[in-house]
Parts: sequence; structure tokens; C-alpha cells
Amino acid sequence: MRPIHPLSRLVETVEPQALTRSHVRTRILKQIGRASEFQKAINTITPPVSFRDRVHATVQARIVPSIGRALKDLSLKQSFPMRPIRLLAALEPATPQPAYHAWFRWSAAFVLVLVAFRAMPLLFLPSTQANAGVQLIAEGSGVEVYVGGVWRSADSAELLKSAVMIRTDNASTATVILNDDGVFRLAHSTTLKIHDLSDRPDQATQGPTATLVRGTIWTLGLLPPFVDGLTLETARGTLALNAGSASVTEEEGTTRIGVFDSGVTFTRGTEPTFLVAGEELIAGEKLSTHTLPKRTLAAAWTVDNLSHDAVHRSEIALLQDERQKELAGILPGSALYSMKRVAEKVDTLFALTSDARTEKQIAQANTRLSEALALMQGGQDAEAAETLVEYTTSLIALASTDDSLVRDILARTIAEETAGIGATGAESDVTNVDLLKQAVDSVAEAVPAADLALRDLEGYVLVQELALIKTALEQQRSPEEIAARYTEIRPYLSTILSEESETNPLLKREAESLLLNTSALARSSVGRVTDPVLIALESDLEKFLPAESDALTVTAEELNSRVAGMVERILLFRSPGQRYNQLLVEMRLIERDVSRGTLLRRLKAALPEALGEYVNTELKKLTDELKS
Repeated sequence: MRPIHPLSRLVETVEPQALTRSHVRTRILKQIGRASEFQKAINTITPPVSFRDRVHATVQARIVPSIGRALKDLSLKQSFPMRPIRLLAALEPATPQPAYHAWFRWSAAFVLVLVAFRAMPLLFLPSTQANAGVQLIAEGSGVEVYVGGVWRSADSAELLKSAVMIRTDNASTATVILNDDGVFRLAHSTTLKIHDLSDRPDQATQGPTATLVRGTIWTLGLLPPFVDGLTLETARGTLALNAGSASVTEEEGTTRIGVFDSGVTFTRGTEPTFLVAGEELIAGEKLSTHTLPKRTLAAAWTVDNLSHDAVHRSEIALLQDERQKELAGILPGSALYSMKRVAEKVDTLFALTSDARTEKQIAQANTRLSEALALMQGGQDAEAAETLVEYTTSLIALASTDDSLVRDILARTIAEETAGIGATGAESDVTNVDLLKQAVDSVAEAVPAADLALRDLEGYVLVQELALIKTALEQQRSPEEIAARYTEIRPYLSTILSEESETNPLLKREAESLLLNTSALARSSVGRVTDPVLIALESDLEKFLPAESDALTVTAEELNSRVAGMVERILLFRSPGQRYNQLLVEMRLIERDVSRGTLLRRLKAALPEALGEYVNTELKKLTDELKS
């Protein structure tokens, strides 16, 4: 009797009961889900019959000659007498293998299958992209950063890891790139504190992004209005911008803000002031807003920074397009797309908690949107429409589970996707945001209680389209193309610009400003070419132009009162030199006033002739500025 092998005893001891095996098998099959998805994958990778026949024929051709040689060798060996012992040994039945061998093979195969399924998401799903970080680029040897209680010289380019103070001397400048959200450029003799280095909208922001201590900076925003924008704290209020360009100067007792693209919001206390491109705000004891002087628009600081903005926007637009393609990964129509969808299901099945499973489902829904955008860029509009339907269906399915979950999921999805699209001003941005708007509209119809800020989304698309129409008029593009663009956005104008609209006030101001500029361009185009399409466009635009603001109307009594005060302060001095100095001060105070010309003319008439000549010289300068 043969002794029982120890492993055989171990198998009998630890082998689970049939009920336990059945229960484990049921749970595994339930986790794996529907077999149809795997059958699709098997059908995709199964070779065709013709290919299998060719392989079979090749193998058979290799085997047959070997068998023939083996039989020939056997016939030669049979001429010699075979030993009975060897014959009996060959005929002896093989020793049966222990049962645990089969059990081990099945267990190993099952483990390999599980490992293969767990690795599928790594093979077919895109990896998470890290943000670019906050970079400091020093231009000159006089740039310093305050770290650990001491000032040190900054390298030509370095990555900022934490809050820091930066300063430049009178011969150096510096640039701070805030991930792909915006830029701060420091002029000479400027000090700036950077507080918040987070990438929007991944983290909730608290407090200002930066504080301008002294000097002048140029700030560029590249964020849509649905996420937290960049905020700059000054001595007399806080500037907030999402998409736009502004120059900010901190002087003794005064903060000066000039807006050169889109719009910004300046808040002092609880009262916001909305500024759009071409306007300037001076914050001292009081706030005053007026049009940017021509010399400011032509200054080297303005021209250089606007040029840098154009380059940076192009770079960010390319970066966002590349990220969108990476997030999309394998597109519908590819032979591997079915494997990608199976990998997504496997990735969801291995989520340990319901929250983690919801996060993965949100990410997969966003992948459908990335696929739709990538397909649209490739000219596959029909396939993009199908993918967009699946995107909205996924969001609606998630949103309908719980009312509290609706706002969190959809608000986060909108913020992240619009931030990924960016505010670079490219035509593709408008198409992409409009595509997102269609999807969000569908979700809003299914879940009316969700707070989606759809008016802001529509206002953003409207402003971007108006900017493109304005650019097309400046470039004298085809009137038919311009009219077609205008026809698409016209239904939104009345809704967005109405007083009852809940659209972001800054977006409304930007839209009104763009309408005024577009109307003026259309009118000048009509004067050049007398095109009937442009004539009709200019006529229709007038219906939506904002009414004249009462705040800009200054009465004659107010003007006379201001002039009387100026004359009293000038004539308070006895010496001509002192009077002249006070006159220069008064003229400087009204340098950016909207009523500057009227005030100068009345001041000239009220002053003695000698002083009036100085005022007359200033009037000639003003006339030359307006002509240029």
C-alpha cells in the first residue's frame, strides 16, 4: 500500500465545501457583469476562418514529415529483439496524478484572468495629466524672491512650490505663469505676493490669488466665467478676472486699472464695479471710470503685453487641444474601442465604495464629451452627435439618483469641462462650449431642480461669438459669413441682455460693449462698400444697443461748480509761478475725465488771459489725441 502524500491530506483538509464554492462563483460572475460585453471583445479578437485554415495547414505540413521520420526509425529498431522488461515498463499504466494538481491549475488560471481584467484599464484608459505648476521666469539679474525670511536672487526659470513674494528692480522684469489659468507680468520696481498656487477648478480657492504691494503688473486670465477666477488684492479693493487682460498700477494713494481685453470686476467693500475693454478705473478716495487715453493704448507696455498675450493664448490653446485628445484616447470607429469600453466597466467594477464608483462614472461621462470634441475636430459630426447623446444620457442617469447629488455632480462636471476647454478666444472654443451647452440643456430639462447657471453659459457663448463677428468685420471677411454667424446668435440677444436676465453682469457689460463696437464697424463697412448684407446687419444691431446711461450725463450746473472750484484754488496763490503750478495740478486731475474738453474750455474762459494760454495749449494736445 502506497503512503498517502502530505499534500493530498492538505487538499482534503482545506478544500471548501460545495456551497461555499458556489457562493464565491456567483459573486464573481455578478461582479464581472454581463457576458455580452466580453463576448463582443472575444468576437473582435477572434481570427477569421480563412486565417485559422492557413495556420492549420502550415502546422500540419511541419508535423507530417516528422512523423514519417519517426516511423522509419521505429522500423529499423524492430529488427533487433526488444527486451521484455523494457516492453513491460512501457505498457505499465501511468501513476494517477494527485487531485490538487488540477485544483492548482484552475486556481492559477482564475488568478491570471483576474489580473488581466484588473490591468485592462491601465492598457486602454488614458492616464491622469498633471498640471504644469506655477512657474517664475526672471528677466534680468534684479529679480528676487522672499523665502525663509531672506531675499535671494531668482533663477532664470523655476517652479514655485508655495506662497512667495517676488520683487523686481528698476532694470528687471518677471513673469509668473499660473498653471494654464493665467499670467502675472511684473514691470520694473514692482513687488507682488503670490498666495494661491492651486489649479482651477480642481481645488476650492480661499482668499486672493496675489497681492500687489507696489509698482505695476499686467494680468491675463484664461478661465471661463463658471469657475473661480484670478483675484488680485490692492490697497483700495480687489480685482477679479476670468478671461481678459488688465494693467494694474499701485501708486501712493491711488490704484489705477486699465482693461484691454474682455472684462474685469473691481470690488471695494461689497460694491462691485464692472469694467470692459477700453475702460480705465482710478480708485482713490472715490472711484472714477473713463475711456482709456489713446497714448495708453499705444504705449510700449501695452503693445508688448498684448503681443505676449496672443502668443500665450496660442500656446495654451494647443496644450488644451492635446490634452483633449489624450483624454479622449481611443475614438469610436477604432478596432480597439470595444476593448476600451470593457476596460471602463472593469474599472468601475473594481471600485470599492459607491463614492469611488460614482467618481469613475463621472470620469467616463466626461470621456464621452472629450471623444465628441475630438470627433468634431476631425470632421466626424455624425459620430460626435451620437457620443454627445451618450454623454447626456450618462449624466441624466447619475443625476436622477439623488437630488443632493445632482448639484454636486453637474456643477463639478460643467466647471471642469469648461475649464478644460479654456478661454483662449479661438473659434474652436466657441464650438466646444456651444457643444457643452447643448448637453447641459438636455440635462437641465431632465432635472429642473439642478442649479446649472445656464444663462452664464449662454452669455459666454454669446460674448465669444460677438468677438469673432467683430474680428471678421475688422478683417473685412465675407458679409455672408458674418451674417450667418449673427443669425445663429440673434435669438439669444434679447434674452441675455434683458434687465430680467440672471446672466453674470460682467458678461452683459461685455456683450453690450461688443455690440456697440460691432455696430460701429458695420456702419463704417457700409460707408466703404455699401453692401446690402452689412446695411441690414447694422440696422438690426441698433435694436439691441444699450440705452444711454444717465450716469454719464453731467449737468451744466455741475460743470460750472467744478470749474469755479478749480479757479478758486488757482487764484488762491499770488505769484504767477505758484498759480501755474496749481493749474498743472488741476489739469492733471481731469486728464482722464470724460468731460475733459468741456472743463478745459470753461476753465480757459474763467482764467486770466496769461493762464488761459496754458489751457489753450492743453486743448490743442487733446485735439491732436482725438485726431490720432
